[in-house]
Amino acid sequence: MVGAYSELLADVARNTGKMWVHIAGNILDTAESYEIKLRTAAEKKSNNSEIIAKLNTAKSALDSAQNSVSPAKTSYEQVKVPGTPLIKFAEGNKNLRSAQKSLKTAQQNMTEAFQLIIK
Repeated sequence: MVGAYSELLADVARNTGKMWVHIAGNILDTAESYEIKLRTAAEKKSNNSEIIAKLNTAKSALDSAQNSVSPAKTSYEQVKVPGTPLIKFAEGNKNLRSAQKSLKTAQQNMTEAFQLIIK
């Protein structure tokens, strides 16, 4: 009975992690779309070097976030019994936290770029 409960917990953890990876992918797609729109608007402005620099930083942060989501997916897929489900779940969570931090950096830079565009 304990074994079946452990397997159930591993299944729930794996599926929850995969759900968050899916959500992270959707958020990243939206953020990348916004970055492209902001870059298009920035290219139409004269004296846009500061705006482009902020958007380049945002793009780099988005790439970093994307590079953190892929390993998270791999880690969550390895949450199985037998094995080390708790360690793999923790690895996936760590990668998603890293992606979240990068996404926040990208959002901040895109907000600053937007404010410069509308000035």
